[in-house]
Amino acid sequence: MAANDPSVHRVVTLRLRLDIPSVVKSGSSVWLHCDYDLEMDSLYSVKWYKNNLEFYRYMNEPDSTPGAPIQRVFNQIGVYVEMSKSNSTHVFLKTTDLNTEGTYMAEVSTTTFESVKRLKDLRIFVLPQREIQIIGSKPEYKMGEDVLNLTCMATKSKPVQILAWFVNGLRVVGNDPRINLSHPDIDVTSDGLVSSSLGISLSLLSNDHHLSNGVLALRYTSYTSTIIPIHTLCTHIMQ
Repeated sequence: MAANDPSVHRVVTLRLRLDIPSVVKSGSSVWLHCDYDLEMDSLYSVKWYKNNLEFYRYMNEPDSTPGAPIQRVFNQIGVYVEMSKSNSTHVFLKTTDLNTEGTYMAEVSTTTFESVKRLKDLRIFVLPQREIQIIGSKPEYKMGEDVLNLTCMATKSKPVQILAWFVNGLRVVGNDPRINLSHPDIDVTSDGLVSSSLGISLSLLSNDHHLSNGVLALRYTSYTSTIIPIHTLCTHIMQ
C-alpha cells in the first residue's frame, strides 16, 4: 500500500511530562511546567486546569498575527497567573495561598486534533508562626510530693504538627504506669490551619528510676510530615 494512500492513517504518539512541585510554602511563587513532544505535528493549544476548571489557555490560532499566539486567563480562586511570564510550556503563579492547593492538569492538543493530558497534585504548607509553648511548668518541684503536669502546645500550621514527649531520651508511648500521656488535642481553625497540644503527667517519687542524680530530663519534639522539612527540638530540665 502506497505511503500517500489516503486510507493510510498516520499514528501520532504525543508525549507529555508534567513538572509541578508536590509541596509549596504558602505565599511563595511557583512555576508549572509541561514538556511535550508532538513528533511531526504542530501545536494547536495548551490548556491548564485546577480541579477540572480551566484557568489558563495558550492557542496558536490560524488567524492570529504570526508570532503572537492567543493567551487567556480564567479567574479561579487561589490561582494567580502572571501572563507576562507564562507561555506554551510554562505557567507562572506569582503567589500562593491555601486555596492554591489542588489537582493540576495540562492538556496539549495538536492541529490534527490529537491530545494528551497529565495531572499532578500540589499541596500547600504553612509554617507555625511561633515556637512551641509549654504550659504548667513550675520553678521547682518537691520529690515525693509533687506531680509534674505539662502541656505542649503547637500553634496553627498546615499540616498539623505531631507532638511527642521524651523522658530521659526515651519516647513516652503510654505503657509506663508512672506516666500519663493525654490524648492529642487537635483544633482546626476557621482559616483552615490546625493547632495541636499534648499533655504529660508524671509523679515525682524520690526513688523514681526516671531520676538521675535528682535530675529529670524532659524533651518535647514536633514535626509535621516527612514530605515537609519542618523540625522543632527543645529541651526542658526539671530538678
